[in-house]
Amino acid sequence: MRPEPPHLTEAATEWTGEEIYWIAANGIKMTGMPAFGEHHSPEEITAIAVFISALPGLSADDYSRLTGSAQGQAEETPAPAAGDVPGGPPPGAAESQSE
Repeated sequence: MRPEPPHLTEAATEWTGEEIYWIAANGIKMTGMPAFGEHHSPEEITAIAVFISALPGLSADDYSRLTGSAQGQAEETPAPAAGDVPGGPPPGAAESQSE
């Protein structure tokens, strides 16, 4: 792919939570970033945005625990709320997407 996409953990530090939410919901034309808004609920997009916002600070163990990559499935640990991640989408971001 040209230009080569940035590494997600580095790119996530360059955007606000609101920008990450918008990108996940709407995609970016002429890139490999699809829009998830038509196929995912606002709550799912918020979870995606919160996860991406948290990526730069996650250890390998935290990542494995959240994604279930070490055990084959994710643990039943609730994801952080949108307002709990610094730079994450603000509470209510999901509601503004559905309007």
